[in-house]
Amino acid sequence: LTNWMSICLYAFLRDSAGESLYMLFRAIKHQVDKGPVDAVTGKAKYTLNDNRLLREDVEYKTLTLNVLVQSGGVNETQLLPIKVLDCDTITQVKEKLLDQVYKGTSFSHRPHGNSLDLEWRSGVAGHLILSDEDLTSVLQGNWKRLNTLQHYKVPDGATVALVPRHTKNIHYDSHDFLPGEKTPMLEDADEGGVKLWHLVKASEEPELPKHRRGSLRERERAKAIPEIYLTRLLSMKGTLQKFVDDLFTVILSTSRPVPLSVKYFFDLLDDQAGQHCITDSETIHIWKTNSLPLRFWINILKNPQFIFDVQVSDHVDAVLSVITQTFMDSCTTAEHKLGRDSPINKLLYAR
Repeated sequence: LTNWMSICLYAFLRDSAGESLYMLFRAIKHQVDKGPVDAVTGKAKYTLNDNRLLREDVEYKTLTLNVLVQSGGVNETQLLPIKVLDCDTITQVKEKLLDQVYKGTSFSHRPHGNSLDLEWRSGVAGHLILSDEDLTSVLQGNWKRLNTLQHYKVPDGATVALVPRHTKNIHYDSHDFLPGEKTPMLEDADEGGVKLWHLVKASEEPELPKHRRGSLRERERAKAIPEIYLTRLLSMKGTLQKFVDDLFTVILSTSRPVPLSVKYFFDLLDDQAGQHCITDSETIHIWKTNSLPLRFWINILKNPQFIFDVQVSDHVDAVLSVITQTFMDSCTTAEHKLGRDSPINKLLYAR
């Protein structure tokens, strides 16, 4: 059924819903990247997901880097100004630069960050390769902090270039990773291993038995969220609201002709209900909800990389998860009773 829906709704995705979904994805990515994102934990200042919210106040400022890019001829270059944060790790900076330098290029056709080095250029002979980890990295006990632009004291307006990585540099920066995908522990700390951190150190509490982890997560989730952080979540919601509304309108609106495949299938379900003397409207509604929103749209909303040539990072995925859950809730007829212990994402979109 899912494959049949995917084939039949391809034209609708291409001509109608695809643009709204892509605009939502870009809006989420742009907004999240405007604030600090912890490269080790994946937690971000701007998010809809309270479990992935960076609650610590991190001081940062926006820098404009002038990036050397080829303009036409082999030896012709121009400077492209790109905004980054001084608290960004070098890997995060490279990803932001690649996003802008290759703005019109699909993700699979642009260079991978691991194949490039970030080079800071100052004057004629001043070339310095920047890395997440090198001999200048700050060590505090068994904690090693990932290098940032702030660590290297890169000033606003600095000139940088993305250059092909040489083998000799790989051991300095061998831990490139996507936010949230890197374990903060390189080795067992009891054996003298080094733990990585970026903006905040991960909990130093001893590892809990597996059977206790779930209950701990539930207790953490149930904790009252301070008003300042709730305001931040609400602000993020307000910024994205137009894009969410546009997408939901395209998917659920009855003001335009319904895709023929959907009408055909829903008519079939109505006929089957009549033939089997099923008169409960809730049952028929569940059939339709399970077949279209849950089997098709939820999959697309949660995984835009299925239809677009893009990379979905952990912190963007965390925001999409909240929007996806909201879409699922909107497709049910049951009344949602909310209270002080309700999940934050449900309270955010409560009517």
